[in-house]
Amino acid sequence: MTVIPNVECKETGNDCLTKKREFMESVSRFLENHDNLIKKIHLSFNPLGYRYRSDVCYWLSFVLKNGLEELDLVFDGSNNLMFLPSLLTAPNLKVLKLSHCVVNLPSIIGFKSLKSLLLGSMDIPKSVIGLICCHCESLQHFTLEYCSGFTKIEILDPKSKLETLILNDCQTMILDNLFAPFALKISSVKTLSIRQKIINFFFLGSPHINNLILCRQAEVPVTRQESRNMKDRIIGSLGNVRTLQLAGWAFERLISDDLGL
Repeated sequence: MTVIPNVECKETGNDCLTKKREFMESVSRFLENHDNLIKKIHLSFNPLGYRYRSDVCYWLSFVLKNGLEELDLVFDGSNNLMFLPSLLTAPNLKVLKLSHCVVNLPSIIGFKSLKSLLLGSMDIPKSVIGLICCHCESLQHFTLEYCSGFTKIEILDPKSKLETLILNDCQTMILDNLFAPFALKISSVKTLSIRQKIINFFFLGSPHINNLILCRQAEVPVTRQESRNMKDRIIGSLGNVRTLQLAGWAFERLISDDLGL
């Protein structure tokens, strides 16, 4: 059996239903008419809610049968696509990227070979994050992008092999028109990268981190609350950080004693 190392199926953004149907049929024909082993597949399109859910499940039944090492699913549109967790069973899967999906997240903990996981634009309960890091025995890199639903990230299991944790623009609940800060309780990682519009997190304890990257992305004025959080709940927890990189906007204002407010 021959191997196709990389397959990319990406919709061009045409909202015409005829064109979309042609796209769906062409992907199905491709998967049906070859017997090659696919190592990596990237699928990106708007399934129009649940209209094409059965097609997606049909495709996954082909590529997840054996040998797949990397799966990247991006479902554009306002409605996240839900599919059965049984379709996410792949014993050799090493890289998994899911965006705009609704899945039974605890089912991911069965991926013993998974080394890299990205979850994007998803609602994630706080308990699931620790379970994933604990039970995915080989997981080394974990990324959360535009995710919400959690108020705390706790990674304390000494058996965890996690080396890199990346948080990009993750938000928690809104209180008084402001995003409530979320807590990070982490024993140790090699690299922690946090890129947020504002500094809306804090540490519980003093984590051991080789390289901490903080990026404030929004070009908006610093509030007194944000500055106080930075000085009282972040700076004081950096005693076990070897390298600190600051990027983005207004960090000098965050640690200023006089905000001019």
